[in-house]
Amino acid sequence: MNTRIVKLLVCFFLFLVGTLAACDTGTGPQQPVSTSAPAPLDRNTSTPVVLVHGFNAANTGSGQGFSCYGANGFGPLINYLQGTHKILGKPVQWQGKMDTIKYYKQDVGCDSDLHTSATESHCTNVYAAPTSDGTNNEDIRHLSCLLAWHIFDTYTAQNQSIDIVAHSMGGVIVRYALYAVQHKVSGFPSQLYVIDIVTLESPLAGVSDVKKFVENAASRLDIGGCTNCTQLNDLDSDGPLFQEVKNSPDWKNPQTSTDWTCIGSVGDPIVSSSSATDIVTAHRTIYTAPNPYDHGSVLVDTGDTEDKAISYYDHKKGTWENATNLPHSLHYVLYALARGDW
Repeated sequence: MNTRIVKLLVCFFLFLVGTLAACDTGTGPQQPVSTSAPAPLDRNTSTPVVLVHGFNAANTGSGQGFSCYGANGFGPLINYLQGTHKILGKPVQWQGKMDTIKYYKQDVGCDSDLHTSATESHCTNVYAAPTSDGTNNEDIRHLSCLLAWHIFDTYTAQNQSIDIVAHSMGGVIVRYALYAVQHKVSGFPSQLYVIDIVTLESPLAGVSDVKKFVENAASRLDIGGCTNCTQLNDLDSDGPLFQEVKNSPDWKNPQTSTDWTCIGSVGDPIVSSSSATDIVTAHRTIYTAPNPYDHGSVLVDTGDTEDKAISYYDHKKGTWENATNLPHSLHYVLYALARGDW
């Protein structure tokens, strides 16, 4: 019998008896480097999940915002997580609170607005420009500060750990928030309790050609005439945000106990798969076939069949490997939140 199959069968048995921590299948990326003990392999499905969306129109506070629970927003993902799906033969259903984040004025149906007097009071000296609040002229680093304080006030200060799922620019907002906390950037809270972060097609290395990015995005996103707005400039790999962090090895290699999963796709014409998986210690997955995801479809694929092909980074070998007959995107998100051994 194939050695890999034998290992998987052994792991499945160990999972049933609760000793999977001793098992290493070698079939995927390993735990990232951490400054503290890793979280349990079986995560607490009552953990709240904070969901951060990506770039959208709202250049001057007008235009289409993000529908947090909409069919093209986080609705399919939330419904999937709250359904029942099997991981290694065991039913998993997420019970934790879903906390969708509003940061554009036109965002609708979201659970939490970042622009409150409480969060703003902490971030007045962090790239603040009050006339741009709620638009795509608001600096990403200011949004990161607001998000960090929302997480601290709502969860960390209550001794509650959370998970985060972020799409597109949302992943950059999250990444800078944790980077700034780790580096004790003025205006940010002293700590955040975050167990898992999953980013979906986020430009974590920035965008090398903003003009081309805008051209590619224009037919797929309502960019509201934002051809030179602050947030697109922030996403430029040569822009102010990435220039600030480029000489810090911690940007790509966060030395914290938070477990990162970064998902990209060769079918995404907006964010390259290399930029989407630029955190080198993360669980790094790139969908390659069949029908690899474009920039939006990664958020809405609720399929439970295992027929996808991916490339993943094997931290033991130090190489990218290929694999087939694997789950669709939302199942991978669930697995990343529910397990710590992949």
